[in-house]
Amino acid sequence: MANRPKSYRALRPQQRAANMKRPDKFYTGTDWRKVRRIVLDASPICVIEGCTEAATHVDHIIPRTWGGADYALSNLQPLCHGCHSRKTRNEERAKR
Repeated sequence: MANRPKSYRALRPQQRAANMKRPDKFYTGTDWRKVRRIVLDASPICVIEGCTEAATHVDHIIPRTWGGADYALSNLQPLCHGCHSRKTRNEERAKR
């Protein structure tokens, strides 16, 4: 049984933390939180056509990794969780 891989629970806390996806520090900063609040206060409903859900995410229209502006209100849009997940998944696929 020496060759058997360790289960996730058997890993040390440091190893578990290294295996988990860490959030981008940009999104935990004070400046982002202020801009996010401005966008959600201005438009509390998802902007995707046909969606009437409450917006819970602020999305970069042009992703930061593609050169989109970090804090420009013209590059930000409020989205519900489902629409944001769909958009992010499609961007990840397009990146491949």
